[in-house]
Amino acid sequence: MLTLNGELDLQISTQEDRDEVEMTFHDGAARVVAFRATMTRSAFAMALGRRGYIPCRLEVNQSGCVGMKHETKTERVFVPNGDSVPRQTRALDAVKAYQEDGWVGRVENATNHHNMVQCAPEGDTYRVIFDRYVPKGVETD
Repeated sequence: MLTLNGELDLQISTQEDRDEVEMTFHDGAARVVAFRATMTRSAFAMALGRRGYIPCRLEVNQSGCVGMKHETKTERVFVPNGDSVPRQTRALDAVKAYQEDGWVGRVENATNHHNMVQCAPEGDTYRVIFDRYVPKGVETD
């Protein structure tokens, strides 16, 4: 069994037409949903009464991120100006240049004016966040 440190989010529907309880289990290190269990309110009541093997619907995260460590870093990325190439394509190409060793850039950061740190005639510089998932216990730089 994989042991994770995480958080539990419990939501009990109060709507008359939705008779369900949803429990979401988050992997604390990866900062992703590990799995979600949904059951009726009566099934949840049976579980609270320590009755075993309660029927429920499970949604399991199969992205490969569960059990990993989530890392982030921020880089200043220069996006050149150019009328012949769409802005989104120029941003994607600029961010791709920094994507190595498993780092994946948030391309939307390179087109959001709130992340712009420098504006120049030849192009703009943006603050872009990069993410990656690495095995726990592995030293990274």
